[in-house]
Amino acid sequence: MQFPNPLEADDDGLVAVSEEITPNMVYNAYCSGIFPWPIDDEYVYWFSPNPRAIVHFDNFRIPKTVKRELKKCNFKFTFNQQFDNVIEHCSKLKRRNEEGTWITPKIIECYKEFHKLGFAVSCEVLDVDNNDKLVGGLYGVLLNNNYFAGESMFNTVDHAAKFALVNMVEYLKENYDISWIDCQVLNPFLGRFGVYEVSREKFVDKINGCNFLQPQ
Repeated sequence: MQFPNPLEADDDGLVAVSEEITPNMVYNAYCSGIFPWPIDDEYVYWFSPNPRAIVHFDNFRIPKTVKRELKKCNFKFTFNQQFDNVIEHCSKLKRRNEEGTWITPKIIECYKEFHKLGFAVSCEVLDVDNNDKLVGGLYGVLLNNNYFAGESMFNTVDHAAKFALVNMVEYLKENYDISWIDCQVLNPFLGRFGVYEVSREKFVDKINGCNFLQPQ
């Protein structure tokens, strides 16, 4: 599927609507600065919002409270070991003032396959004192070894999602040629870590600079 020019998105950032979602569609979308954000189980809505939230690693900051709690916790962190469990946990999160979650069954199955193809990654937070129980995590899209988009995170104990974010940044810095993260939409949680907004035009320029392979 070839997506419309994201710079021609409507005022809400909507670019296209489809009934299906496949790994090929997801790959093509991210290469164009577009991502899926389903509103219901029947259709998939594809967005390129204006402004767009990003964070450069040079500007990434860890709040003092998070640093303090991270030193005290007895967690360990793994990567790409429980992707399916992480996305399933994220799908159970409720959206504020709304029923359900944007992570629909279509999204779950597509991103599980995307992970198997090597284009989606996860960070897992395990509680050492509770038989390495999964208590937090984060997953996102990794393309071209130089682009990462955070998708969703969860925690069942305090601060675990924050710890997943901090460790994902370190993982990306150490293993890939990545210097910034696409955070999609700004919220107060992300703002605490130095995430800020840029125009859609500037974001699309950054995407073009990633030199992705031509969409399939």
